[in-house]
Amino acid sequence: MIKILIVDDSPVIRIALKNALNRVDGFEVIGTASNGEEAIKENILKSPDIIIMDISMPVMDGLSAIKHIMKTKPARVLVFSGSKFFSSTEDPVYEALSVGAMDIIKKTAVIDPNSNDFEIIVDKIKEISTIDLHRGIVRKEKRLQNIERVKHDFDIITIGVSTGGPLVLKQILEKLSPDFDKTIVITQHMTKGFIKGLSDWLNSVIKVKTKIPVDGERLQKGYIYFAPDYFHIGVRSNRIRFLDSPPINNFKPSCDVMFEEFAREYGKSLLAIILTGMGRDGTSGLKKVKEKGGYVIAQDESTSVVYGMPKAAVEAGVVDIILPANLIGEYISKYGIEVK
Repeated sequence: MIKILIVDDSPVIRIALKNALNRVDGFEVIGTASNGEEAIKENILKSPDIIIMDISMPVMDGLSAIKHIMKTKPARVLVFSGSKFFSSTEDPVYEALSVGAMDIIKKTAVIDPNSNDFEIIVDKIKEISTIDLHRGIVRKEKRLQNIERVKHDFDIITIGVSTGGPLVLKQILEKLSPDFDKTIVITQHMTKGFIKGLSDWLNSVIKVKTKIPVDGERLQKGYIYFAPDYFHIGVRSNRIRFLDSPPINNFKPSCDVMFEEFAREYGKSLLAIILTGMGRDGTSGLKKVKEKGGYVIAQDESTSVVYGMPKAAVEAGVVDIILPANLIGEYISKYGIEVK
């Protein structure tokens, strides 16, 4: 049985979500709270498997509560957002993801328990309930030793990531300097409607420009591009292509499609990175990267929130080196600046 704590200042939302979740086999709502202070107390008293946390609440907001919970008694938190700022840096849900929340769900999903949005909530609860709470914590940063031994010349970087992505992306990308002059393309599995906000938020906290490209846009050095909602991301003649083909591994955008497309275009000039996430999306595409002479880095188990996607790639034999998150950032920072 998955034990759930619901935290929202609206009694209507709390009741609606409680009733809907209690009808799902294997779910039990063991408590509700109307603000962050109550959530902290309930977390200590009841030890829920999952906390569904609103952000905007009186007394103590959700962001403050998440920070406190992660320092005192860590829990698996899903951010519950009904914000009109889905694509704005004003929305604190993105900071919540950077301090330990595991994913975002839309508050509108509780209106219709038969909707696809509600099914997404159910799937996410099942997914993150299996996550080891001690994963993804870097207690002491390591330094990259003998980096010359793993040097690879690259012109473009592709990154595939899922659960735990916003936090690890921030950890990696904040190591890049303003004169970083390679191109990065990222496929991040995320609830539809939030990827633009994630890109904008990262743009406000790192030194390299991030954006959602338009179809046909020419790739530029010194930019980080995110795959958009509802399309796979591809490339032809150094221009972005949006691909409206079926989902792969139930994902659209898919890491597999991105890796295959960019391997075909850039060959040995491609550095591909597979980060935290559940499942095996990316492994098939990384096989193509290796066939074309590219280089592959996988995030290690200790810093992965979910060691699924990296593990699948490692077990398939398509990874050149395994590194903790901070060393991935150090690696691409060191070799992402051309010597003038």
